[in-house]
Amino acid sequence: MGIQQVMTVFDRLLSSGLPITWITLRLAWNRLSDVPTPIPSRVTTEQLLTYAMNQIGSSSPEQEALIVELAFADEQDTWTAGRCLEALSSDSPEDVQYAVRVWRWVLLSEIVAELEQQAQDAPDQSAPIYGVWTDDFMTSVYCDLRDFWEQFEFPSVGFALAENWTEGDWLRDIPSTLRLIGEHRRWLEQEETVLQDHGRNEG
Repeated sequence: MGIQQVMTVFDRLLSSGLPITWITLRLAWNRLSDVPTPIPSRVTTEQLLTYAMNQIGSSSPEQEALIVELAFADEQDTWTAGRCLEALSSDSPEDVQYAVRVWRWVLLSEIVAELEQQAQDAPDQSAPIYGVWTDDFMTSVYCDLRDFWEQFEFPSVGFALAENWTEGDWLRDIPSTLRLIGEHRRWLEQEETVLQDHGRNEG
């Protein structure tokens, strides 16, 4: 994955308005190796240090020294970054699960937005390449969404959206494919509300 896509995903997290905790960042830091998580690497050390710099002066006195140390750590000093991040992060199962759900929302938002853009860029149905585009698009939707839910071990919500995914079943036509994308968009909207409410209740 190129750095531009990493930055795009991280920017989506920052602009989402969802509460971000240190465990949220720790789960997706690209040097993490000690916490089992389905989150792929999405936070670079540079992004982590920049985020810490912006948090100076806005945290509790107990955390302030760690945040300052993290913010001014050398980008190559991943040991210090990891030690500070671990000390700042909550390890309660509830907080970890919330962080996983935040990343799940961010990553799926990215995929759905890309698929929606592909649908908007569809060639005219009278165009000679429309048939080829249709096959490629339906395959892309199937593979992208299947692979996404697979990395999260198909939680119940994933199965609910994907339980009938076989090439002979739902990959019939463009309308059914677009409906599947629409189901994911609606799920994202519902999940965002749940995550926002959780953040407000915790805050």
